[in-house]
Amino acid sequence: MNKHEIFIGLNDKDIKVQVISTDEAMLKVHALVGDCSMSLIQGYFTHADGSMVVERTIKCEVFGMEDNKIHAIVEQLKHDLNQESILVNKYIGEVAFV
Repeated sequence: MNKHEIFIGLNDKDIKVQVISTDEAMLKVHALVGDCSMSLIQGYFTHADGSMVVERTIKCEVFGMEDNKIHAIVEQLKHDLNQESILVNKYIGEVAFV
């Protein structure tokens, strides 16, 4: 079973500050992803224009979802949360619910 980690910064890409509340962003992520685990971390990101930001970041862990569905969700989140990019890590290995 695959495991994906999705890292979603919460600063708006254009004005580089957080506009949407953390709770609202987490609800949007859950509505698109479904079953998952989420935690809040601090992210450090350098934008394409070279500007650096520190931002509240959602780390979302998803198990057993196909790559194409993950990528569709990420594209929707980029649009909904006005993100320049979202990081996705994929782990292939033995993951099981016991």
